[in-house]
Amino acid sequence: MYAQTLRSELLPENNHFNVVNHRDQQLKGAHFIIPQLNGPELIDGINRFAIKNRYKKNQTLFVQGNPFYGIFLILSGKIKISQTSADGKETIIRIARPNEFLAHHHIFKHESHNSTATAIEDSLIYFLDKKSIAYLIDRFPQLTTHFYRHLLEEYREIEIKFVEKCQKNVRERLAHLLIDLAEKDGGVDENGNFKFNVFLSRENMASIIGTATETLSRFLSELKSEEIIIQKGKVLYIKDMPKLLRFAS
Repeated sequence: MYAQTLRSELLPENNHFNVVNHRDQQLKGAHFIIPQLNGPELIDGINRFAIKNRYKKNQTLFVQGNPFYGIFLILSGKIKISQTSADGKETIIRIARPNEFLAHHHIFKHESHNSTATAIEDSLIYFLDKKSIAYLIDRFPQLTTHFYRHLLEEYREIEIKFVEKCQKNVRERLAHLLIDLAEKDGGVDENGNFKFNVFLSRENMASIIGTATETLSRFLSELKSEEIIIQKGKVLYIKDMPKLLRFAS
């Protein structure tokens, strides 16, 4: 039942936001996360103040410990949000996708960044400085409600991942990650198998689920040997979603 629901949600047109030249269409994706703010005034306001930047893979948007200057809106691409410990170990907090804001929690407390944002693929980003955001919030008070709601969703996701790391074994956490990637970034092939492009390195995948790269590789190999998943180049196919769901639960 869950697999059928998941399949219905994996619509190709929802997976990627194609950037085009028309300014209103550039921000079309943002309407999905703030539908109450649809309309030309908000779009014109963002277009008026925003600076559009292109980031190549592995370029950073902001760095942990650096001052906060403004927020970012992802138009296309994917951004890795991570924290680095005192001994240099990186932990990936989440992967941000099109239509998501970054660094928005600093709007309410102008402190230094507590994480680093790195493009894991070529990305198109809007940047809004602190003064511009203050103006837009004053003009569109609903933005504050949206940012609070978005923060709650992020913290809930982090809480769920923390519980998973405490209560689930590596195989279960890996299964959940693969399902999550299929749901958010994938599609369905002509045979009804879920598929997605593997944009994360094995080191990044291991960091997300809290294990060593060698352990991750071993469990991926086991899933392949059991024909639950197969990989062709950069595309991973889930051949047995019901079994993977059982592992995840």
